[in-house]
Amino acid sequence: RDWLAEGFEGGLDPVRVPAVRDRLDALGVLDAAAEAVDHYTEVGRAGLDVLPAGPASDALRALALGLASRTL
Repeated sequence: RDWLAEGFEGGLDPVRVPAVRDRLDALGVLDAAAEAVDHYTEVGRAGLDVLPAGPASDALRALALGLASRTL
């Protein structure tokens, strides 16, 4: 944790981004984050399914799915 806290104190030097990303990937953090996004996307989708059809629910669904489709 110290290396991560140190890396973000005062901002992360762009040169270090690939190394930090590689470390997070090796620790399984990125996979865990992707799984969490998938889980909460499904929970959100189920919540949206009970809303009445219309422009508001369509907009919320598009927003949620658009955010979930972004890559890490």
